[in-house]
Amino acid sequence: MKIERNEKCICGSGRKNKVCCNLKEIEDESITEKLYEISEKTLSYNEDLLIKSINELESFLSYSHLSNDNKTQIRLNLTGAYQRRGLHNKALKLISEIQEEKGKLKSESHLHNYLIQLKAKSLSAIEDFEEATIELDKVIENLLSAKDNKEGAGFFLVEASKIYINGGKIETAQKCLDKSIFILKDDEKEIEHFERAKANKAILMLHSTVDSTINEGVKLLQENIYTKSEIGDLEGLGTNYCNLGLHYWRNDEFKSAIAYLRKDLWITRKIGDLHGVAISLRNLTSLYIILKQYKRAKKLARESIEIGEKINDKAIVDHAKFQFNQAIEYAKQAGIAKESFGEKCLCICKSGKKFDDCCGEADHEPIDFPFRFEGMSEEIKELNNEQTSRLDFIFRDSDMAKTRLSWQNIEIKNGWYKLSELPDMANMYLLSAKNILEKINENDDNFHNPLSCLILSVSALEAYINQVAYFLDDIKNYPESNLHNIPNEFNNGVLDFQRNTELTLKWTILGTCICEEKWTPSQDTWNNFKSLISIRNEFIHFKSSEYEQIIPSPKTAHPILKKLPKEVETRKVFHSWPMRILTPSLAEWSIKTADEMIEYFKKQYKEKRIKSA
Repeated sequence: MKIERNEKCICGSGRKNKVCCNLKEIEDESITEKLYEISEKTLSYNEDLLIKSINELESFLSYSHLSNDNKTQIRLNLTGAYQRRGLHNKALKLISEIQEEKGKLKSESHLHNYLIQLKAKSLSAIEDFEEATIELDKVIENLLSAKDNKEGAGFFLVEASKIYINGGKIETAQKCLDKSIFILKDDEKEIEHFERAKANKAILMLHSTVDSTINEGVKLLQENIYTKSEIGDLEGLGTNYCNLGLHYWRNDEFKSAIAYLRKDLWITRKIGDLHGVAISLRNLTSLYIILKQYKRAKKLARESIEIGEKINDKAIVDHAKFQFNQAIEYAKQAGIAKESFGEKCLCICKSGKKFDDCCGEADHEPIDFPFRFEGMSEEIKELNNEQTSRLDFIFRDSDMAKTRLSWQNIEIKNGWYKLSELPDMANMYLLSAKNILEKINENDDNFHNPLSCLILSVSALEAYINQVAYFLDDIKNYPESNLHNIPNEFNNGVLDFQRNTELTLKWTILGTCICEEKWTPSQDTWNNFKSLISIRNEFIHFKSSEYEQIIPSPKTAHPILKKLPKEVETRKVFHSWPMRILTPSLAEWSIKTADEMIEYFKKQYKEKRIKSA
């Protein structure tokens, strides 16, 4: 194929050929390969790639020397790309051009059916449901009689079912779904379309008048969400989210409605379907108006207007303008009546709470794809018996527990989840100290690394015993509370205990309370523990009262030096006591002492629990 100098360059830059690659000719095989490459990119759920691919296809279509077959293929690819971008009026124009050029389309039944399906899809998208179903009616009987999927009957029927649902032809939609499921169920290559057929059938069930059927439909859609996320069907995922959101809205379950409609909007943005985004915005805007969240409604309506103008869709613009004005009018009326609205108004679900503290909890940007919890941690399995306490898991001594950086509490809601985190500062302090220790050279004469290890080690001891206090106090909220004693020192609240109780006393109280008679630390362990805390305190609360004599060497050692165990070597230098004791051996001893104390607690707790069981 010849490429003229003033035609757009085939590379997709948008520039003229003469100032870009300056190609004179390209072989037909290369065109086919290039078109295949572009069409593959249009199928990816990546907005930037989709936009780039549309530009490349439009450039191709402008070439004057294209063969008729190439021109048809480009238009088909571009039609699909326009639909995925939500540019349905452009898609309809291209479909008409193909149909006009292919006068004898009925002799090419597969292409004929495909174009009807594409046309019906775009007509349905722009809400011309009557025309969309009329198009499908032209071929639907033949497809319903198909015995296999050789000419794509299964995929066609899945797409047709959705259009018939939108057009209110439920009986025909049901026939399409039954037939598509029959055709696709054993075809491993068609799992995406098979799952869409199942999802569309579940959507039909949501509109039943029988509660058990509705509940089954909800269950099927929620299960289908996981399958679609695993196979990467983002478009189908958005459809599920949308229909679940609308279902919960119809049933006044506003928290779940918000959660699912927000997910629908989020996933549709990812796909890059502008028309789909506008519809998702419309749904959420209407819900916000009902919930008296007029400011949020106006913001979404503005965005929908901008999208409608961008894709030249008058219906979207008009509907969004109506919603925008509706939100303004309702806010005005509420102001005149002195009724509250917005995030601080009472939630309409009649809980008596303000919106932000009630259904508004679910009103946040989704974070990730859906996930499911299944199976059981190997460490939990070892603890799993009738007398198991969550403290058994929290105080376990394992390699995994020693590298944990936080505990996470996940509350699974209907359509959303709440994730809270409690940092494991004891581990963070100790891991930081150990990382520093690895970098200390035995002959290192700097003091800042040993000082860091000392402070971090005692911080770990304080953080660990405060964590013990928190989890022990929290256990009263669970059935296994009867397995543990709560100390009287918690009477003024666990936070008061953490803040106002001296560190060694906290360890004594909680060690005795939790481990009971098993709490018998050896004299060496306990003395090292107290000495470590005392030395740390001397540094943290350093008192400047006088100069310390260093020359000539004093006959009596500084009191702090007497607290050091034999394994800590001091520097033989003419300096005050801090510079003498801040050595690599002090760093190593500090970490070892903290580690031993924490491991002793875990070991004694486990022994006590084994005895109790």
